[in-house]
Amino acid sequence: MVRPRWNKVVRDLFAHKMRTVLVVLSIAVGIFAVAVMMGGRGVLIRALDTTFPATRPADVSYFTSPFDDAFISELEARPDVSAAQGRASHNMSYRIEGGPWRNITIQSFQDFDRVKVSKLDDPDVGRWPKRGELFIETGSLDYSGLKRGDTIEIDTGGPKTQMLTVAGSVHDLNAALPIMNGKSVGFVSWDTLPDLDQPNSYNELEVVSSTRLRTLDEASAFGALIRDDVLVPAGVVPIRMLAHEPGVQTISTIFKAVSMLLVLVGVMTLLLSGFLVINTIGSLVAQQTRQLGVMKAIGARRGQLAGMYLVMVAAYGALALLVALPLGQLGTRRFVEFGGGILNFNVTDYSTPRSIVLIELAVGLLVPLLAAAVPVALGMRMPVRHALYGSGTSDRQFGEGIIDRMLGRVKGLSRPVALALRNTFVRKGRLALTLVALTLAAGVFMAVASVRTSIALTVQRVGDHRTMDIWADVYPSQSLAKVEQTAGDVPGVTQVEGWIVRPSVRVRPDRGESPLLYVEGLPTDTRYFHPEMEEGRWLKDGDENAIVIDEGFTDTDPDLQVGDDITLKIGDDDHVFHIVGFSRGDLLNKFAWVSRDYLDREIDAGGRVDTLMIGTQQHDADYQAQAAKKLTDEFADAGMRVTNTLTQRELQSTIHDSLNILVVFLSIMAALLVAVGGIGLSGTMSINVLESTREIGVMRAVGASNISIYQVFITEGVVVGLLSWVLGVVVSVPLSLMLTAALGTAMSFPLSFAYSGQGVLAWLVFVLVVSVLASLLPASRAARVSVAEAIAYE
Repeated sequence: MVRPRWNKVVRDLFAHKMRTVLVVLSIAVGIFAVAVMMGGRGVLIRALDTTFPATRPADVSYFTSPFDDAFISELEARPDVSAAQGRASHNMSYRIEGGPWRNITIQSFQDFDRVKVSKLDDPDVGRWPKRGELFIETGSLDYSGLKRGDTIEIDTGGPKTQMLTVAGSVHDLNAALPIMNGKSVGFVSWDTLPDLDQPNSYNELEVVSSTRLRTLDEASAFGALIRDDVLVPAGVVPIRMLAHEPGVQTISTIFKAVSMLLVLVGVMTLLLSGFLVINTIGSLVAQQTRQLGVMKAIGARRGQLAGMYLVMVAAYGALALLVALPLGQLGTRRFVEFGGGILNFNVTDYSTPRSIVLIELAVGLLVPLLAAAVPVALGMRMPVRHALYGSGTSDRQFGEGIIDRMLGRVKGLSRPVALALRNTFVRKGRLALTLVALTLAAGVFMAVASVRTSIALTVQRVGDHRTMDIWADVYPSQSLAKVEQTAGDVPGVTQVEGWIVRPSVRVRPDRGESPLLYVEGLPTDTRYFHPEMEEGRWLKDGDENAIVIDEGFTDTDPDLQVGDDITLKIGDDDHVFHIVGFSRGDLLNKFAWVSRDYLDREIDAGGRVDTLMIGTQQHDADYQAQAAKKLTDEFADAGMRVTNTLTQRELQSTIHDSLNILVVFLSIMAALLVAVGGIGLSGTMSINVLESTREIGVMRAVGASNISIYQVFITEGVVVGLLSWVLGVVVSVPLSLMLTAALGTAMSFPLSFAYSGQGVLAWLVFVLVVSVLASLLPASRAARVSVAEAIAYE
């Protein structure tokens, strides 16, 4: 036998189906957001934590002069080395059927089956590449546009090109992502290297320590020890050393930081859905005031009545879970596939961790119950006399507050508009909750738009800093006069600057070493680098050991200040520089800048340079790409090798794409917040129409038309929307600043902040449309209410 109060719960759930649907949808969207963000993050991190260590990642990598397996065997004989692996790695260019040239890093191993550091997954075709074949790294498939069966032309940097057939793909979790450096990655067989004018030798060395390293500093110290004690004495020249943070995939750190922001936004979405629960239960308790009085009069206790409403809220939550959990699983899988593609690793287990499922169940039930606790508690404290003789939803006071008196002074409004304004502010508590939801949704929407605008400004800033049309690396280094003359002979080239670029590490006072810092020796009056000084000054003529450092370097070495001396190890030797300023970085790497002439003398470069900054007659992407190809050919004819080219457009595109991925995730979460805000406004308008049933009857009785009734409720929705827009603009400014700064911190690169006026206008249009749509259905229902039904309504 079902107790009467539970019959009442069921009746209330189904008597107003639209109210139930809106509340359930609102809660479901919040649960969905939490499920996708927390579940997706949990699945991806679990996959990373198991997949990445299985590849046996290197503690330190070196780009070197050629070496062979005999050198690796000697290195592995050391007690402090667990494993070492050689890899042939060469930067080249490719094109498809005479199309534009694009950059690619082609790698090879003497025996793919015996790779023991930074291991590869098995290729998709079940075998390794044969002579004349190219296997594409899976993270480069979409970026490169290559697919199995394509025939591509490889520019080897020599006198001829070579045709290769794309025969499969292979996954290398440790490979650099094309969106981060603008280069695809491919693999060829050992016997294909001579066809590409490359020797059968290694030029990249990966080493794993036999001691478990815990920090990046320890990895750097280990790398420096191997470099100084093994590589240099053996005659293997270390061109560049790269220490890796132990157990951390490069991009995973960024993902974990950014995904935590997304989880917070997901939780915010769920909390906003709680506001609709508060509004709904508060209005329901007010509407049923007389029913409560009757039940109390016949002996119902507060606990029984409160339990009745809380069970109803639990039913809302349970229904929302039924909707959200299956959709959340689907959304989690799509999020994982998308995130796994960006992070370049394969996920085989898409199941949501059990702990996160329990969290989803808990928040789906607890958040609505907590939201309903206050209105239920207030309603249960109502005395029996007040409940029996009060007028319930009609018992509202208007005209006593400051806002009410201000509205009363407004003249010249039509009666429907005046009534709409009165109805908007008569329920101030409900209005406040609705505005909080819409305002936060507006603030996040505008903040995401500002992040997008900030990214565009950051990319533009990089272009303002580095104004060359082509950046070209030459190996080995060549005479400055020779490269300037050769580059100057290339059609379309207008100006050439030769720079000296050397990898270095800071030798700290305790003899520890910093992460990698690239020293760029450039003319002090350079045309192609325009620093944005944060502190101190730029280089000037006559500077000897003066150095300007990327401000981002102070993240790892915060003790450095303008006026300090800094010791940098360049090659085998220590060099002391005097810090004269800090410049804003440009995301590529951590750099320091010194006078080219001084660096030439200091490292005994003999007037040789290894990097060219080149200007061209035209500055569009196609012209820059064609000029880069002509430059490579011209240098090959002169017996010099250009190992890498990067055009200004490619540089900006690479930075923009790598940063814009973050905006995609944030936009998804902003859309969910917007959905909750729209549902909340629809729910509020539905409740307002229900509570205004008697007023509608009176209006219809005195001759009000359907158009007038529509005007009342649509105006009310538009007023709420406009208020949320104004408040959203105010809230969006600090939100934009915080979100932009948080993403900059996650990327270890400060973004240039720019507030988005377009985002403000876009939300204004959006909120007006949503306000009208959210008000149309309740208004149409109100217009269909007959006079008799309205006046008889309890």
